[in-house]
Amino acid sequence: MTATFSASMSGYVRMHKVETDSTNVWAQQLISAGQAVDKLLLTTDFQTRGKGLDSNTWQSKPGENLLFSLVVKPVNCEPSGQFVITQAVSLGILHAIAAFLPGADLKIKWPNDIYIGNQKLCGMLIANAIVGQTMAWTTIGIGLNVNQIHFDAHVPNPISMAVFQAKVLTAIWCCIPLSMK
Repeated sequence: MTATFSASMSGYVRMHKVETDSTNVWAQQLISAGQAVDKLLLTTDFQTRGKGLDSNTWQSKPGENLLFSLVVKPVNCEPSGQFVITQAVSLGILHAIAAFLPGADLKIKWPNDIYIGNQKLCGMLIANAIVGQTMAWTTIGIGLNVNQIHFDAHVPNPISMAVFQAKVLTAIWCCIPLSMK
């Protein structure tokens, strides 16, 4: 499947596929092939094999949620700084979601999930490529339940922004204000 490119957004490059196995796998393929660039945003409408922590998978209905990976080259970051990246991403995503869900009982389930109360709204999977004593690449995969109403029975305690707000959001890419400065 081919990817479409969009114009650079203040240094970020976005590539989009209607369907991919996993945006994190796609990112790793680009890194391995020497085709990744710093500040690369990979988006998809549907993942056939979305990744979660360990052997978990991320389930999502086509076109209903935000599914993306951000590929960056950390500057002067040693492998010991990996958890700092996880903390920064988790807090950043939490604050971005809070802007759209005022009053929601949002919390981070460390290291990689955002919950409303006891229901999972967002999952994150961060992979780091380490070369010597330096982190060469960081891939930040995000799955945010935006408009999905019905979830598979085996998915434990899911919720979406639409379920929480009792309304469907019409333009899901405006739901998360990525800083493109």
